[in-house]
Amino acid sequence: MLRRMPELELAEGVASIDRDEWNALVADDSPFLEWEWLASLEDAGCVGPRTGWDARPLVVREGGRLVAAAPLYIKSHSEGEFVFDWGWADAAENAGISYYPKMLVGVPFSPVTGRRLLVAKDEDEDAPAGDRVARLNGIGDRLARNLVVGCGFSGSGFKHSPATGRMLSALALGREDTLPEGFRAGRYVLDRFRNNGP
Repeated sequence: MLRRMPELELAEGVASIDRDEWNALVADDSPFLEWEWLASLEDAGCVGPRTGWDARPLVVREGGRLVAAAPLYIKSHSEGEFVFDWGWADAAENAGISYYPKMLVGVPFSPVTGRRLLVAKDEDEDAPAGDRVARLNGIGDRLARNLVVGCGFSGSGFKHSPATGRMLSALALGREDTLPEGFRAGRYVLDRFRNNGP
């Protein structure tokens, strides 16, 4: 079956999205991901541009149907997110690199763990990983040029932070050739799953 290209949007807050559509993606995962919770933070003024938590949830639609979403915020500081990245912000400032604004996918003011990429239940089972990747290729180009994302660490994965930081900084600066072969991005790009690569 020929699939439509997903339509991507950074919405103007969770409150701008239909409550039932959003909550259908959340299912039983967490009350902190539900529309009511996230929209109440916006309505109360806890999040918004004035507080440095500009709510811009990423939504993915196919044929007008909401098939995926993530609670995304444009941050102008590192307060209230339980990431503790002030060291990265200081290092960026010392290197003359703008660290803010930054994008954060998460639930404001909460250390609650769990899934943050919300996918429609039938989408999860609908296509092999390679087909989904092929449909989603180009998201980075459409959202932001020069965006480098590092993710997937478990709690014990933080011991790899120095190597990951070196790899991500080389990628961001266009200096991948300075990395050892095992750290080159080709091994880590989503596209490698299209042909079930290693």
